Amino acid sequence: MNEMIKPLDFTKLIKTKTDWQPLVDAVGRANKRYTDLVEQYGAHGVYQIIHKNNLTNNLIDANIGYIGKSTNIFDRVYSIKIGKHNCCNYMRHNNYGREDVCVRYLFTEIGSEGTLEDAIHAEMTKQFGYRFAWREASAGNDGAMLRIYEAIDKIENLEDLKNLSKHIDDKAILLFMDTWKG
Repeated sequence: MNEMIKPLDFTKLIKTKTDWQPLVDAVGRANKRYTDLVEQYGAHGVYQIIHKNNLTNNLIDANIGYIGKSTNIFDRVYSIKIGKHNCCNYMRHNNYGREDVCVRYLFTEIGSEGTLEDAIHAEMTKQFGYRFAWREASAGNDGAMLRIYEAIDKIENLEDLKNLSKHIDDKAILLFMDTWKG
């Protein structure tokens, strides 16, 4: 007799979680509070980023902007605070300051952060069709368009923009021809 496999109860992977806190309060290694936080919680886990107007008590919510994992969760979130994370591109593009965004930490046992992130992403995808609401904040394919827009915004030379436009036109024509009678 085949036993039905139950979906993972990802909440059991969470040792403890924090309340939402302003991103502007995130600390890096140089801060004394950093050591205290690592001693209190550990450093492995998943972090969730959200706009302050969409705060929720739910672990799965359509408005959770970004969900990531790390073996040093405080460093990873600090990299968002100082602009060294792809999530920052999304924030800049949408005129979100560090004071407009909040973070919540979900701490795991060492080695469980990837399992927790995968499970949360899977549940988000199941319920909403995406891993997190700020899809363009991804360093992968979802974020490609935002990175392209930001790169184009840096071009100041008209000739370069014309060449880029021609390249885009050529690419669009090829895509159309490949899919036209599909």
